[in-house]
Amino acid sequence: LDPVRDRPHLTICGNALVDRVVIEGGRAVAVEVVVDGEPRRVEAGRVVLAGGAIGTPLVLLRSGIGPSAEIAPHGIPVVHDLP
Repeated sequence: LDPVRDRPHLTICGNALVDRVVIEGGRAVAVEVVVDGEPRRVEAGRVVLAGGAIGTPLVLLRSGIGPSAEIAPHGIPVVHDLP
């Protein structure tokens, strides 16, 4: 990240845990994160989720994206039923 760290449109935030992607009007518009124990909403014109083979599906499920049979029993509103 060092070569681009000073770009004005880039914010680097360490010690952050992504909880879910916020979907509005069928688009990802933000992510809800916990940084140093404090919840935050980070909005962006473009949201890229790259949490690896385990992290990405977990964040998507917590965001309401995935098989509704797995999401609904946890009280998470289904945004997109994606078996």
